[in-house]
Amino acid sequence: MTLSARLAFGLLGLTAAGAIRAADPEVTILPAQEIRFPTEAGKYYQLESSPADSDQWQAEGLPVLGTGEVHFVQRRAQENLTHFRVRQLTHQWVPVWADEFEGDRLDPAKWSREENGYGGGNNERQFYSTDPKYA
Repeated sequence: MTLSARLAFGLLGLTAAGAIRAADPEVTILPAQEIRFPTEAGKYYQLESSPADSDQWQAEGLPVLGTGEVHFVQRRAQENLTHFRVRQLTHQWVPVWADEFEGDRLDPAKWSREENGYGGGNNERQFYSTDPKYA
C-alpha cells in the first residue's frame, strides 16, 4: 500500500511577523519541509524520497510505528528531492535501530569494549572480553 505525503514548505527561525529574532549563537535560517501522513495504530510506515529525474527510491530514516495519529517529519529542504512517498510495511522485517559505520573501524566515541563475566548485565550466558582477537 502506497500513501501520498503532503508537503508544507517554510523557513525555520522566522517570527510571525517575518523578522529574525536576535540569538546567541547566531541563527542560521534554512528552507524546511514538513511531511505529514496518516497512520494506523500498530502498523509500520516507511518514508521514501526520490530525485526529480529518477525512479530510484531511498528510505528516509527508520520505519515509523503508527499510533493512529498523523505523523510528521521535519527536515531540511533539498532541491533535488522533490518526490516523496510513504509505504505501509507488511510481511517483512523492520529495523528498529541502526548505526552508520564510517570506514573500517568502530568510532570509539560511540563504542567501547566491555569485559565482564556477568553476561553484559542482562543475564546472558556469555563472557565479554576486551581481547582484540575476539573483536
